[in-house]
Amino acid sequence: MFKERVVIPEALQKATLRQLHEGHPGIVRMKQLARSFVYWPRMDSDIEKLVAACTTCQIHGKTTRKVPLEPWTTPDRVWQRIHIDYAGPDNGQYYLVVVDAKSKWAEVAIVKSISSVSTVRTLKSIFSTHGYPETLVSDNGTQFVSREFASMCEEYGIEHIRSPAFHPQSNGQAERFVDTLKRGLKKLKGEGSVDTEIMSKFLLYYRSTPSNALGGLTPAEVHLGRRLTTKMSLMIPKLKLNTGSQKSSLMKDQFDKHHGTKPKHFSVNESVYAKVFERNAWSWKPATVVQRQGRVLYMVRLNDGRERVIHAHQLMLRVEQTDECKDELWTTTMFDIFEVPLPQETSTPMSVTTPTFATPSREQQQQGLSMQQGHQSRAQARMPSSAQFSQGSQQHQSPGVVPVRRGNRVRKPVNRYDPSN
Repeated sequence: MFKERVVIPEALQKATLRQLHEGHPGIVRMKQLARSFVYWPRMDSDIEKLVAACTTCQIHGKTTRKVPLEPWTTPDRVWQRIHIDYAGPDNGQYYLVVVDAKSKWAEVAIVKSISSVSTVRTLKSIFSTHGYPETLVSDNGTQFVSREFASMCEEYGIEHIRSPAFHPQSNGQAERFVDTLKRGLKKLKGEGSVDTEIMSKFLLYYRSTPSNALGGLTPAEVHLGRRLTTKMSLMIPKLKLNTGSQKSSLMKDQFDKHHGTKPKHFSVNESVYAKVFERNAWSWKPATVVQRQGRVLYMVRLNDGRERVIHAHQLMLRVEQTDECKDELWTTTMFDIFEVPLPQETSTPMSVTTPTFATPSREQQQQGLSMQQGHQSRAQARMPSSAQFSQGSQQHQSPGVVPVRRGNRVRKPVNRYDPSN
């Protein structure tokens, strides 16, 4: 005896251990039970070895401790490694989630089928925007282990890494975003279903929200190198910086030289002709400049009230005749300005018939003389003198030909040729 316990000889120690472990207690409980009845040297060590070697205790025992976390390394570039997963079903539709490991940029596609063919087609659509990644991480879903999916990865040189089965932590990038997606869509959709508009709204706010994992930057800043413009951006005042406009001088010089361009400038309320395409044909329509929009764009109003934005190439200045110009054209005749030359003398006498006209009164002659002088002074700048006209006409006239008078303007009498003077 060892105090109140029985000392067990070495030959009976194994049988005693089997009897103590009959109810499959744990190491701690089995030691407490043995210390109440028996004793032998190194008893605790023998109990630990027995429990550790028991197959039943190992199978039905508690889960062992987790191993230290081994996080994924951060890629050097965006879209170098992506994580994909499916979320749903939600009202008969699924969401294919694609998350970039570098920038946390997310792409979500709403699909009705999660087959391998549909998955490959959707991924190719996403890759057409961002390019093909170097590494793709997914779980062991049937669509990700299919022949079509393996063929796509082999064709475009994508390394496909599958996470262990029933261990979503290995694909934590996609799993974490799936949880964020589900909670965000529930808040936006309410009781309805998720459509493209709701999904676009969610992605816009997700991509433009700063993240602690990115050092306070937004996924858009890391992925695109800039901030996304949202409604909150309207609160920031826009400062005009004199950075200068960057133009392609070579392209401009080549165009101007090839087409022989000439600058055009039109003012507001200026009369122009606008080149309009109507009824399968181009035509010049009279219009008025309403507003200048940019360097070469103008808003014009046609005569029928329609307004159009037209390029300066399709505009030309319209010159309208005033009433004064119209009166000059109608009241000024060739006989008012030029003198009719006399016929040259010839050896053969010719009979000249002098037309008879009504002799105007003295007041009418004075009035006609003053009007004639006014017309001659206005037309002198743009017409040749009567002497030059007379000389030119004498040189080109054939001898013996009498000039023909072309009518009589009784309304405004003028000085006419009188052969008797």
